Amino acid sequence: MADVQAATTTVEAPVSGNAIVRTVREIAGLRRHRDLILTLTSRELRQRYAGSGLGVAWAVLHPLAIMSIYTIVFTVVFRIRPPGMPTPFHYVIYVMTGLMPWLAISEAANKATISLTTNVKLLKQVIFPIEILPVTSVLASLFGQAVAMSASLIMVGVFVRAVGWTLLLLPLAVVCQMMFLAGLAWLLAVAGAAYRDLKEIVQVVLLGGIYFTPAVYTIEMAPGPLRPLLLANPITHLMNMYRDCFLYGFHAQQFGQGIQNPWSFLIFPLIAVAVCMLGWRAFYKAKLIIVDMV
Repeated sequence: MADVQAATTTVEAPVSGNAIVRTVREIAGLRRHRDLILTLTSRELRQRYAGSGLGVAWAVLHPLAIMSIYTIVFTVVFRIRPPGMPTPFHYVIYVMTGLMPWLAISEAANKATISLTTNVKLLKQVIFPIEILPVTSVLASLFGQAVAMSASLIMVGVFVRAVGWTLLLLPLAVVCQMMFLAGLAWLLAVAGAAYRDLKEIVQVVLLGGIYFTPAVYTIEMAPGPLRPLLLANPITHLMNMYRDCFLYGFHAQQFGQGIQNPWSFLIFPLIAVAVCMLGWRAFYKAKLIIVDMV
C-alpha cells in the first residue's frame, strides 16, 4: 500500500480549451499516473488469485481453459462447421478470436462496476486520481487476452502454416479495444457506485450477451431478423477486426483473400473514440460526488 500512496502526490491541473480538445488532453494526461496505474494493475492481478495454489498462473490458465471448453463444445459436441471454413481448424481459430475480446470485455466490465466501491480507502485520499481505478480493471483484463492472442498465433502457425499481412493491423484493434473498454469502464464505475445492484445486472447481461455476438457462429448462420442487430453490436465489429488480423489474412491465396470486413475497421474505431470520450466526460462530471456515493 505504501507504493500506492507514494505515487499519489501528483496534483492535477485543470485543462482549458475546446470541449473535444480538452477531453483528449485530459485523457492523455493519465500518462502522468502510468507508474501508479501499473502498480495497481499488478496488485489487482496478485489479489485476484491470492491464496490459490497456482497463484498468478491462473491468469494464464483461466482464459485458456474457458476458450478450450467453448471450442470443444461447439466443434466436437455440436460439430458446428460454418460454410466457407476450409477445415475444422479454421473454425477453431474463428471461435478463439471471437472469445478472445469477449472474455476481456466481460472481465473488465465486471471489475469496473465495483472498482470504486471496493477501493473506498483510496477514494478518501484527497489527491488520489480516482479515474485510474477503472483503467486498472481494463489493463488487468488484457493480460488474459494477451495469453489468448499468443495461443491463437500458435494455432495459426501450427494448423494454417502461413502469415498474413493483416497481422500488422493487430495494434490498431488492441488500441481501439482499450479505448472502448476505458470509456465503458468509466461509465460502469460511476453507475456502479450509484446503484449497487448494477453488478448483478451486468453479470446477467454478459452471461447472455455472448449469444448475441458472433463469437461462436457466423453472421450468415444467424436468422435473418437477427442479423441487423448483430451488425449494430459494436462488439461484432471488434471481433471482425481480430478475425481479419488472425484468420482471414492468413493463407490468403486459398482462404479469406485478406480483409473481409473493411467497414469494421472504420466503424469500431469511431465507436471506440466516442465511447471513450463519453465515458470520460461522465466520470469527470461525477468525480466530485463519487466519494459521497460510495
